[in-house]
Parts: sequence; C-alpha cells; structure tokens
Amino acid sequence: MVYDPTKPFKEQVMANIRKTWKDKVVEVGPYAMVKLRDGRLGLFHADGIGTKGYLHWQQKTFKEAAQDALAMNVDDSIMLGVYPEVVVDHMILAEESNEAILGVTEGLCDLCSDLDIVVPGGETAILDTIKGLEVGVVTYGSIDEKDIVKPKIKDGDKIIGIESSGIHSNGLTFIREMIFDKLKLKMDSTLPCYLNKKIGEELTIPTHIYLPVLKEVLDNYRDKISGMMHITGGAFSKLLDIAGNNALEITKEHGLTPQPIFNFLRDQNLISEVDMYRKFNCGIGFVITCRPGVENDLVGIIGEKFKAEVIGQASKSPDPAVLVYPHFSANKVFYKYDNNHKVFGTTFVNNV
Repeated sequence: MVYDPTKPFKEQVMANIRKTWKDKVVEVGPYAMVKLRDGRLGLFHADGIGTKGYLHWQQKTFKEAAQDALAMNVDDSIMLGVYPEVVVDHMILAEESNEAILGVTEGLCDLCSDLDIVVPGGETAILDTIKGLEVGVVTYGSIDEKDIVKPKIKDGDKIIGIESSGIHSNGLTFIREMIFDKLKLKMDSTLPCYLNKKIGEELTIPTHIYLPVLKEVLDNYRDKISGMMHITGGAFSKLLDIAGNNALEITKEHGLTPQPIFNFLRDQNLISEVDMYRKFNCGIGFVITCRPGVENDLVGIIGEKFKAEVIGQASKSPDPAVLVYPHFSANKVFYKYDNNHKVFGTTFVNNV
C-alpha cells in the first residue's frame, strides 16, 4: 500500500486518543496540550526519521541522523511557541553497532547542549527484522496559555518561507522506490543534476533546525505572528491546518527555488505536481504567516541564519484552501478538504 503523507486515518486515531483526555487537555490547532498543576500547559511531541534511517545506516551518517530526529520534533514544537526543555530518544537498530549508538547519542547531546535542552536518558533496542536504524525522539516543553501561537490568519496576512536544506526527512520511501527500484541507481551513483554529488550524500543531508531563530522571531514579534507550519509529512497541504477561513496563495516570485534534487525527481515523470507539493518541501522547510507591515523585519531576523523571503499572501475564503504556483511548470496546484475532511489536491493550468 502506498503511504499517504496526509494521514487520512488521523481523525480515527484522534477519536481514540480523546477518550483519555477528560478535562486534562487543551486542543491548540493540530496539537493537544496537557494542563499542568502550575497553570501552564505542557506539549509532548514524538517523531522519528523513518526510512531515512536506513540511508543514514548505509552512509554511516549517525550524527546527521540525530539532527534529523531532533529537528522533526523541536521545529514542530516551536510552531505553537513552545521551546522544548527535555528530550528523550529511542533508538532501534538492525544489529549491535557501537559506532551507530555513540554517533547518534553524541550528535543528539551536542545539539541539545547548544540549544539548552536536557537529555535525561533514552533507550536502545536491537531488532533484527528492520533495515538500518530508526531514531525516535520525544520532546517536552511548557508554556503559559497566553503565549501560545494559535492559528489566527486574516485576509492580507503575509506568508514567509524559510529555505530547506534539501529533502529533509519526508518522502524518502517514495524516493527509494523511484531512484533505487525504478531507475536502478545506487547510493554511490552520481546524480545527473549534480557534477560530483553522490545520491547517498544528497539524501542524508540533515534537516535544518530552525528553533533558535524562530525563538528570536517570537521573542520580538509574537503578537504579529498569525500562524507557523513546519513543512514535513503532507508538505504544503499541511497549511490547511492553520488556514482558517482563508486561501493561502504561494507564488513563484521568490528565490526559494527547489534544489536540483527536486527538479530531478519531477523530471522523471513518475510523480505529479500535486504529489510533489504534498510529499516534499520543494525548497521551503518552514512557513510563517504574519500581519502585514512586519514581514521585512521577520525576513531580516531569519536571514541572519537562513535564507527567507515573502512567498505569498492570505485572502478570505469560505473554506481553508492552499494554492501553490509550482516552479516546475506554468500550472497551479490547489489543496482543500473534501466532504470527509480528507485532503484533496488538483492541478489546473495557470491562464494568468
């Protein structure tokens, strides 16, 4: 069965989870926050690197694997304004490997030390029925309810994009099937879109950690931020979660163009534009929406660390919608929810 990154089963899973909440949880956008005894709210977040773990295992890029796992969690947490305080990891390996265990733990702890995040411990398991390794991470942080970044996008809000480092940590199952099974390339094959870069090198570039620069943005402009989204599984269709009664239109009139690996994938004609922007970040790893008038200030702050630009604008709409102008053609890609609240995507020709 083909994996659907939009997680069509999400509502069924949430129905089960909600049975445990009673009056102890507050829902904020796509997340649930636990009421703490001191009146604050706690955010627990869990994620892993999935298929990318097998690629890291092959490349022996274990510190990079740790960065991927941490980024998938901390960059999600800061979407709500929560700065993680604690990290616990669960590493699963196909076989005993001191190099892998020490590489992942050293990479994780070095990053957390720099970010002022505590690692109290973790767990390692050997499971010889998997390929490579999986690095799962759970993060915890707390916040006053008044400081939570809740989606509150309005007509005219600006959309800011932050560059990705490349593939990041999503869509790797599809990429493996395309590059290795269908195109018969190998990890040490040279990608046609690069002069000397090996496929293994490209696919194990670690995910950007945006946490520190986003904290700086929030410290200075929290009241002007109307939404934040980490572009991971589901990619640009995830923006439906924060759109509210707005259409978020992302143009191609900016410099955050897809890296060559994305052009290579699209050029094989094995994936539609709808799926390109639903599976991959296509050069944009994080999105912020803000009130008009502060967008240049935010771009300036973020630009000290990452390339960032205004990539679009919100406009009023009866229902949440996302409109993307792909860099790969003159078409338009459109996402919305269908009657069953599942993500529906379509492509149509841009006649403008």
